[in-house]
Amino acid sequence: MTGAPRDGRLEGIERALAYPYSIPSGSYVFDGEDAIPLDDYFSERGISFSELISGRTPVLAAGSNASPYQLRTKRERFGLAGEIPVIKARLSGFDVVYSARITSYGSVPATLRPSPGTAVDLFVTFLNEEQLFPMDKSEDAHIKNGNYRRELFTGGGLEMEEEIDPGEVWVYQSNRGCLLLGGECAALSAISVQGRRLPALSQKEVQEWVRDHLVPGAPLDEFIRENIGDKAIRDARNERLKEWAGEGDWAVEGGQVVDAP
Repeated sequence: MTGAPRDGRLEGIERALAYPYSIPSGSYVFDGEDAIPLDDYFSERGISFSELISGRTPVLAAGSNASPYQLRTKRERFGLAGEIPVIKARLSGFDVVYSARITSYGSVPATLRPSPGTAVDLFVTFLNEEQLFPMDKSEDAHIKNGNYRRELFTGGGLEMEEEIDPGEVWVYQSNRGCLLLGGECAALSAISVQGRRLPALSQKEVQEWVRDHLVPGAPLDEFIRENIGDKAIRDARNERLKEWAGEGDWAVEGGQVVDAP
C-alpha cells in the first residue's frame, strides 16, 4: 500500500521544473519503489520505531531527498538500495533555499539556511552504512569541494514527528552558497513553512530569474534544454552564478545564528 503521490518518469524540461517533486504529507518508509506510510509499515511488519532506525544515520532531507521520486532516481543512478525510513520533522530557525547552481538534470537545487522566526517542515532520512556512500555520491559530497558536503547539523531546533531524539543528525550543505535576491537567500515556495521572512520562488520562477540574469531574452525551454544537454554551457553558467551566490544575511557558527560578515 502506498500513500505517496507519484511523479511517474519525468524527463528533460518537465523533470527540471518539477523539483523538489512530490513529497508525502507524513512519515513513510521508502521500499525501493513506493512510499509506505509509517503506520501501515508498522502494522505489516510488526516492529517498533526503535527497531526500524537501529544502526542507521539520520540525515536531514531539506529538498528533493524527501521525495520518493528522487529516491527512486538515486536508486537507479547511484545504487541507493534497500528500505529507507523517511520521518517528518519540523526545524525552527531555518528555511530551505535555492543553491546558486544548476544541476545536470536542469533544476536549481536546495540547501538549508538559518532564518530566525521561521519553522520549516522537512524530513529526516535514516540511512544504513551501505546507503551513505551512494547518497554522498548523488550529492557530489564524496569528493573534496564537491557541490555539497555532509556535515553534522549543529543548529538545534529539530522536532521529529515520532518524538524521539535521534542524537547526531547530519545535513548536506551546498558548497556553492545560496542564490541571493537583493542580498537575501531565495526560498523554495514549494516547501511548507511558518513565519517565512525570505523571498520565495517556485522552480519555474527561479529558473526565469536565472535565465534573465544569464541569457536575457532566451526562451525558458531552450535555456533549460541547454543546461541539461551541454555540460560546457552549464559549467560556464554555474561559474557566472557565483556573482549571485552567498550566505545571505545570516550564518551558522558553532551552532549559533550570527550576523554574516
